[in-house]
Amino acid sequence: MREHPDVFGVGVPLDERFGCGDLSRIMRVGSAEELLAAVDPGSHFHSVCSLTCIVLAAGTYTLAAPLTLGQSPIALVASTGGATLDGDQMTRVLHVLSSGDVGLYGLQISGGRADAGSAIFNSGTLSTHSCVIRGNVDAEDPNSAGVYNNGSLAMQAGSVTGNNTGKEASLSFERIALSHEGHAVRLA
Repeated sequence: MREHPDVFGVGVPLDERFGCGDLSRIMRVGSAEELLAAVDPGSHFHSVCSLTCIVLAAGTYTLAAPLTLGQSPIALVASTGGATLDGDQMTRVLHVLSSGDVGLYGLQISGGRADAGSAIFNSGTLSTHSCVIRGNVDAEDPNSAGVYNNGSLAMQAGSVTGNNTGKEASLSFERIALSHEGHAVRLA
């Protein structure tokens, strides 16, 4: 892990696999349109960089369709002031494909609406650090709002709360690691 306060404004620990310590591999975005262009595997940025670190300026990024990530590895990092990925109660917010290796840092993920995993549907490798997942609704089954994991998921220092689960449920954690293969579930 490396901290790069000049880039992110706060000492966010970043996993080296995302290349965020190399300023030539960092892209800054300030709108949902710029974010969608940055994660597009056909973009110019991906043709010159095999590792991607995308820094989101403070604000809300309202999505009309799920932010789908399959290229690897990629990190989405909130800058000072925080950034929110919002599904506007119309769409799932984030979909990590089985080929995806994704890190989320300091983001709020809200306003998702979909069947199973209205905020995040993960089939790949996903790690979250200091993220808040709240205010998401499952369109069909109120018992599966929030995060649906069908891959490898590690969450550190964040919370999953206030999602329409049909029950009074929330999760605050320092560290949680889940593997779809079912060999280990670790809470610490």
